[in-house]
Amino acid sequence: MGTAGINLVRNVEVKDVVRSLDRFYCYNLAVMHWAEALANRLEGPAAEFSLPASFSDVGTILRYAAGQVRVIIRDYGAFLDWVRGNDELSYRLVLGLLGDEVHREAEIEAALEDGRGPAGPDGRGPGG
Repeated sequence: MGTAGINLVRNVEVKDVVRSLDRFYCYNLAVMHWAEALANRLEGPAAEFSLPASFSDVGTILRYAAGQVRVIIRDYGAFLDWVRGNDELSYRLVLGLLGDEVHREAEIEAALEDGRGPAGPDGRGPGG
């Protein structure tokens, strides 16, 4: 972050804000790779990623994904509380990310409540 950007930040350590934003970026990369690993249905354990026990049960996968989304929602919320009123740029950036995750959580919960999920109730396709 340059001098002008640093001067916009008040009452929080810039290095701590940057460290948190870097962690969020790494989290998003890990999620992307996790999704790729899941899509490819890796044979055997993936050393870098925690995968659900079953690839055949859509509900298991969705519940696992929902849990991971809730972790980052909590982290984003804590970050927003920390920088609110002190770092408007980081606040707005993470607020947008939080909105995306809240929307993602709602979609996952709707699929779970529906009982169909992407694979349908019997796992054979949309709508069963």
